[in-house]
Amino acid sequence: NQLFRFIECPIAKKAELPTENQVYAIHGYYNGADMKYFSYHTDSGWCRQVYDKPTDSQWQLFACDTGNNQFFIMNRCNDHRQGKWLSYGKCDGRSGDSVGLWSNEQSRAIWQLDRADAGNLVGFRLMCYYQGQFKGYLSYQNDGRWN
Repeated sequence: NQLFRFIECPIAKKAELPTENQVYAIHGYYNGADMKYFSYHTDSGWCRQVYDKPTDSQWQLFACDTGNNQFFIMNRCNDHRQGKWLSYGKCDGRSGDSVGLWSNEQSRAIWQLDRADAGNLVGFRLMCYYQGQFKGYLSYQNDGRWN
């Protein structure tokens, strides 16, 4: 039951479908509990959900299929990973696949925003499609909160 809210930076607004040309912080919740902001480990590029400040989570969405609320997501944090695409792949440091940042546009995942609520909190579940296949919902592992 992982739920995400897209918050315009630096000002928080109500949960709405994100628009292009706007930078958002992605704030995660699990069963209605605050699970911090979604961002990435700078050295490895693998995503984590351990960040306290919205300025540590800077993302821009690009429409892929607006009728199905599908987007490509690009990192906008001002460091050497700025402009990299959010995607899905094998992580040698941990067992299984993970979410991280890729340079190659052809390697980016499609993220479908599925409106959801958890009690009085409204946001989106993020569904990952990679190379035409559904890979699951964005969530994290409790050990280190790697996505």
